[in-house]
Amino acid sequence: MAPRRTFTVKEKVDIISRFKNGENYVDLCNQFGVSHSTISTMWKNHTTILESFESKSLKIKKNHNPTHQDIENALLVWFKAQRIQNVPISGPLLQEKANHFARQLGKTNFECLGSWIYRFRQHHDIVVGKVCGESASVSQNDCDNWLRTVLPKLTEGYTDSQIWNADEIGLFFKLTPDRTLKFKGEKCAGGKLSKDRITVPVASNMAGEKRKLLVIGKAKKPRCFKNVKTLPVDYEANKKAWMTSETFEKVLRKWDSQLRGNKKKIILFIDNCPAHPQIQNFTNIKLAFLPPNTTSVIQPIDQGIIKTLKSHYRKLLVEKMVNDIEKSTTPFAVNLLDAIKMITTAWVRVTPDTIKKCFSHAGFGKFSTFNTTDEDSDDELNNLPLARLSSAQATVTDWETYVNIDNQVITTDNLTDNEIIESVLQTQEKEDEEEEEDCNLCFIQIGIVSDIKIESEIGSSIESQNWNQERDSDQKQDQYQNQN
Repeated sequence: MAPRRTFTVKEKVDIISRFKNGENYVDLCNQFGVSHSTISTMWKNHTTILESFESKSLKIKKNHNPTHQDIENALLVWFKAQRIQNVPISGPLLQEKANHFARQLGKTNFECLGSWIYRFRQHHDIVVGKVCGESASVSQNDCDNWLRTVLPKLTEGYTDSQIWNADEIGLFFKLTPDRTLKFKGEKCAGGKLSKDRITVPVASNMAGEKRKLLVIGKAKKPRCFKNVKTLPVDYEANKKAWMTSETFEKVLRKWDSQLRGNKKKIILFIDNCPAHPQIQNFTNIKLAFLPPNTTSVIQPIDQGIIKTLKSHYRKLLVEKMVNDIEKSTTPFAVNLLDAIKMITTAWVRVTPDTIKKCFSHAGFGKFSTFNTTDEDSDDELNNLPLARLSSAQATVTDWETYVNIDNQVITTDNLTDNEIIESVLQTQEKEDEEEEEDCNLCFIQIGIVSDIKIESEIGSSIESQNWNQERDSDQKQDQYQNQN
């Protein structure tokens, strides 16, 4: 008779985890050379075995090889991205991916066992299994059904000022009308043109209130910020100028803390994307994910708020361009600080009435569903700035094209495996710390009138002053809504 095989607690946990993750009795019996009854007994006593394993959790954590933390971090980033996209994740798949990341990280002695995956799941409160999600495409009937049956249940007990929607917009902040064709159709995949664009998360509620803007740029310490004591926005940076899951969580936890201090609770509707993970342990924010592929129909931000914001921004940019040209001695230049000031002013000019109508148009409210954008943004070609630019014989495009030129720009990261590894290793190029000076300034050679020559030059001094002292009277309203 073959000697009876004994198993350590760790080995038993490995077998139990593999059984829970879908492996059958026969395969386990054959692999470990034991009878069906041995595996059956382990499963019968799995609660006791796991409790015994957990009782040694402190020791396990101490013995957990710190060199494997990078594998765990990479696996967690990958896992969150898959779950957001409603990809079913099993234990064996996690093991395979962990081994894959280990090879990429050069950990040749690492072998992912079921017990390692079990600890990984415990550390991060992960439940492995199929994810319930919508199909790849959603019909208008699906949208109507969600608005009629799901939305009322989610918003029950919340007032208009507690129902929020947020989304990111990409903005070519230096783009002038005469350069539109160069950027038309550009999505900026892989972080392309990160020095020419910013990502701006926008949040507002059904009552027409607006959240203080966050601007995400490329440089951590742009030179144009030098000696600037305060900014009218929050600022974050990464080398692709995108929203990331880490930034998203950081921003929401700060907001949650503010709400907790003000004893207010909100529900925040967001779309499904890798940068919007399902974050746990909020006390005052309830996250609600919109059905996939429905944002163009039922996301309030997309019903005119973004277009109105961009229209106001580009009007301000063209006004600056025309004023600089007419001064003739002042080169037209736009840096990140200029862009932040203009996007702040543009956000102030988006009216509460516009926001309310956009929520209504998306199916959230009871207001009129027509005229979902401000009246003064309908046809900016007839307004003075662009009309002056056009009459000066500049090559300009139509206003609609100009406003919507960056609608398809990618604003969130869908990381490849290599990019996940890079983010885990926290590689940071020097250019992320401080941009080259000529990247902060955008000087345009404009052939408008032959006797006006605007030459490119570097190092124009930027007047450092507190932006709070520069606001126009219409910016004195409390746009930040930090109490919400």
